[in-house]
Amino acid sequence: SEVHLVLGMLSNKDPAGLLAPFAKLATTLHAVPTPGHEHHAPATLAQIAHDLGIAAHTAPDVATALRDITEIADQAEPPIVLILGSLYLAGEVLSQNDELPD
Repeated sequence: SEVHLVLGMLSNKDPAGLLAPFAKLATTLHAVPTPGHEHHAPATLAQIAHDLGIAAHTAPDVATALRDITEIADQAEPPIVLILGSLYLAGEVLSQNDELPD
């Protein structure tokens, strides 16, 4: 299956360090902001991913990134989508999906 990354990262974190292990695995990266927190600009994250050899895109939010992935993903096999970079971003995704942990 294809592996698509959705990344939002706080500005005090190291995006290249996080992304390097995914360089050979990821089909695409979709960089998004982390609302309400100091974060790396999506364009900066996309450039870092591109420099690591990952096809990179930006999106204004996770919902848009997921729609973009749906449009480009191989329709014969469901893609693997990893949300990574910030627990705040993961929490936002869980909240929007009505899956907040107890």
